Amino acid sequence: MLKQSLFGGKMSRRLPIFVILLCGVSLIALNCGPRGLESKPYKTPRAFVFTPESPASSPVSIQYYLLDVGFRRCSIEAEFSSDDGASWNPCTPVSSADINDLPSASHPGINHAYQWDATADQFTAGGQDVIVRLSPSANGDAGTPGKTREFTAIGYWTGTGTGTGTETRT
Repeated sequence: MLKQSLFGGKMSRRLPIFVILLCGVSLIALNCGPRGLESKPYKTPRAFVFTPESPASSPVSIQYYLLDVGFRRCSIEAEFSSDDGASWNPCTPVSSADINDLPSASHPGINHAYQWDATADQFTAGGQDVIVRLSPSANGDAGTPGKTREFTAIGYWTGTGTGTGTETRT
């Protein structure tokens, strides 16, 4: 009587189908576990970079998170592109403290700010549209870089670089 109420009197046909479906779903679930959650998913450091508000005046502050599951001290190489990433030029840091011996952590990482001296890289008061790329490394292992979206960087360099002064003395 219990068999009839649970399976509608057709236990002999439905039970094997139910067991097969249950086993199939269990096997699929075991093989489809979340990816990237092994004990050390990122073998090298990663930079997650935020775009500063545009226009950004020198020194340009570029916020980023430095993530490394090994908690290693990292270095950052900063570069800018004014041609949408076709070529890259080094950024001049305000201080070497912004690029060397930086602490890192696993997710979500540690928040840092790279201070870029855009004036030293001869950006003028008129500004220029750029993308900045920050590439981390730790113990010689190059990491995964992060990039800003395009923004306008403004420096305070006003010279022409021609070397034609107009000074007169009396």
